[in-house]
Amino acid sequence: MQLEPQTVEDLNLLARFLAAPNQLPTQADLIVVLGSALPVNATYGAQLFHVGLAPMVLISGGIGHSTPSLWANLEEEGIEGEDRAEADIFHDLMVGRYRVPAERIMVESISTNCGSNAVQSKILLERIGLQPQSMILVQDPTMQRRTHASFQKSFPEANVFNAPPFIPTVTPSGLENEGWSFDRFLELILGEIPRFSAYGPQGQDYIAQVNVPPAVHMAWQRLSETFPEHVRPVTL
Repeated sequence: MQLEPQTVEDLNLLARFLAAPNQLPTQADLIVVLGSALPVNATYGAQLFHVGLAPMVLISGGIGHSTPSLWANLEEEGIEGEDRAEADIFHDLMVGRYRVPAERIMVESISTNCGSNAVQSKILLERIGLQPQSMILVQDPTMQRRTHASFQKSFPEANVFNAPPFIPTVTPSGLENEGWSFDRFLELILGEIPRFSAYGPQGQDYIAQVNVPPAVHMAWQRLSETFPEHVRPVTL
């Protein structure tokens, strides 16, 4: 594989926009670790907990379209995960491997997409009487911005911060990061831009408004024309 310079630039621009990293607070009420295909979410969430960024962790994620990829990634590490919810798997990793105290973790294992992550997390927290005013989200970087918009929608009273475990990087020879094949990475990032409008206030109203800068939209357009077979249709 040898990618053109413009394609590399566009992929990195889009990937960084979707990862949406920002300055984290010195203290928050809650760390929310989102289930995904990437076990590194659990790793990074545990790191943030151990440096004292929040006293509690909520893990959110049932069985969705990315769950089989998580099972496959875990199998490579010799961990059995098949037929288990993402949140349950991450709970065991955070407690058993990373020594996060179990009593500091809440688990929501019903949700099947990032909009449902936020809704079900809100229901769980209200049921136990918690109203966090600040939270740090740890999510697959290709879905971080949309997840942020989902939690903004469900928690309008809270300050919501993004903590992607890494920023995907593309070179002329392909994707540097582990976790996805290059084809899967393309499907993930090219599917996001249409979902902002389809799921936003002018669409299904699942998420808060996401404004896409013109340069990012142009990059997405060029990539969609270069890799048309990797543009995932929006399902409502």
